[in-house]
Amino acid sequence: MNLVTDPFIPVRFSDGRFQCLSLLQLFENAEIISDLSVNTQERIAILRLLVGITQAAIGLPRHEEEWDDFGNNLEEEIPRYLQEWEAQFELFGDDQRFLQSKLPASEKAYPISQIDYTSAAGNSPTTLDHRHREPSPEEGNLALTLLVYQNFFIGGSMASKVKGNGPALKTLHTFIRGKTLRETLLLNCIDQDTLRVPVGRPVWEKSLDAANATQTYLGRLIPVPCKIWLGENGANVQIDQGFIYPEFEEIAPETSSTIIVLTFNKKEEKRLMRAQPNKGIWRDLHSLTVLSKSENEGRSPQILTSHKFQLGGTRRVPIWCGEMIKAKDAKILDSVESSFELPPQLFENAGRGLYQQGVNHADFRAKLLADAVKAYGKFLYVDKPDTSAAQRHFWHRLDVESAKLLQVVESPSLLDKERFGPSSDPWSRAVHFAAVEAYQASCPAISSRQIQAHATGLTKLNPRKKKAAKKATTQTTLPL
Repeated sequence: MNLVTDPFIPVRFSDGRFQCLSLLQLFENAEIISDLSVNTQERIAILRLLVGITQAAIGLPRHEEEWDDFGNNLEEEIPRYLQEWEAQFELFGDDQRFLQSKLPASEKAYPISQIDYTSAAGNSPTTLDHRHREPSPEEGNLALTLLVYQNFFIGGSMASKVKGNGPALKTLHTFIRGKTLRETLLLNCIDQDTLRVPVGRPVWEKSLDAANATQTYLGRLIPVPCKIWLGENGANVQIDQGFIYPEFEEIAPETSSTIIVLTFNKKEEKRLMRAQPNKGIWRDLHSLTVLSKSENEGRSPQILTSHKFQLGGTRRVPIWCGEMIKAKDAKILDSVESSFELPPQLFENAGRGLYQQGVNHADFRAKLLADAVKAYGKFLYVDKPDTSAAQRHFWHRLDVESAKLLQVVESPSLLDKERFGPSSDPWSRAVHFAAVEAYQASCPAISSRQIQAHATGLTKLNPRKKKAAKKATTQTTLPL
């Protein structure tokens, strides 16, 4: 199988048709493809591969003024590039293979399921086991499995002697969504002025160059943290140490990563934005939209910064965010993803401040909800009342309603008072009803005793003191 000519990437066409395509077919039809049809980790790995091929073939614009003409020759240049390097995209055979290295026959072989994150085997949880796979995966699935594993390899997760993580791990990835796959690919390329590491070349062009593979833009987009050799029947795999990729503390982040600044013991510390299984990505959007190149503050992904003028300041910016979440040990917890339409106001200081006010208001009502459930339980003499079910209900409801906060940011006049709270704006009403719904679901009022307990809890959920309401939405000043 050769990835240039044999299908392995599932896509959805603009007319609704589903099909698996080879790399050549994908780039030739990118204008009529609506989107990839894949799971979270596959989307991240495939987009990194496709963007890497795109910029290896047609280069990088020098600065933002060159974006208008960038990619005009995509349909001619990329097929030409793929045909030039076609031999490097073989999945099997005795010669050069795609993202693989020949290992001694004596090297231990593992079942292929051990490197498949959609199979509940090894360190993969059942939460990711949602796609049917045959015992011996088809070659197309095997190519995807290999690509994802190299991007998200966790050091020590299978072969303890293999150190280091894949560069796509431990960060929330953000990609701009276009109307077609062609537009999506071009919107996630980057210009030279914005890029913070050397450009480099893809690993198939410089397979033995460790510095190119681990410290350059194109090298890191298609990583090889493991030396892998697939068994000819696709049933097993050998694995050994590949390149060790420096992480955020040692190198600039991936172009799809967001930098945030946290304060610990009055000392500021820069970190990469991470997703959490029980926390909606929407609660951190105000941190994701800081279009700055400053070294001393948080920054949005470089691809957003690179395209900020091209996207303009009058229309919404469609983005996709996702991460495969790693636990502290060598295990995967879950994968999460969300899509948003970001109003241009969210890229400005005032808009981010208003958005953070809305998130703070929801946090405050969540605390009041917990107090209300505790008061209900205390009245019924429940030892240590559990508030987790009510909290989950509240936040899950707001996950569905989060677009209403973006609506207020886009049209601040909807906020009919100085701050979120007892108000008629869409977000205040959504937060209020989510809290009431969660409280009623967790604290029934059937018996007379429960009715009394329910009323007691309501005094905590809806405090009358103005100071409490005021504390909920204190204005937060964000850096320009």
